[in-house]
Amino acid sequence: MKKQILIIDDDFDLLYVLHELFRFEGYKSIGFNHGNDIENVIRAHKPDLILLDYLLPGFNGGEICSKLKSLSEYAMIPVIIFSAHSDKGIKNGSYGCDYFISKPFDLEPLMLVIERLINKI
Repeated sequence: MKKQILIIDDDFDLLYVLHELFRFEGYKSIGFNHGNDIENVIRAHKPDLILLDYLLPGFNGGEICSKLKSLSEYAMIPVIIFSAHSDKGIKNGSYGCDYFISKPFDLEPLMLVIERLINKI
């Protein structure tokens, strides 16, 4: 069974590129361009990993991550936060994310991190 990656980013071009990359690498992916109703999205799609933009319209990806990590039913899902924003709080793990990637990023290192995180479940 293919592992599923949930991508949350408001950049439609990036969503498309990541969706194609994950499909090519043998994963299923679903993308959302907002952080609305994240718990219902996770419940419906049961992702094995979440790739989350830090700055979303009306939402802080770090706060979304922190909330998810505080809920026992979602705490074990690896979360990668990615951002062009250089918030030291993200990098030092204050939001509980499993990994932080600065934008822009290369796809190969992203895939290495995803492989490592998704296969430890």
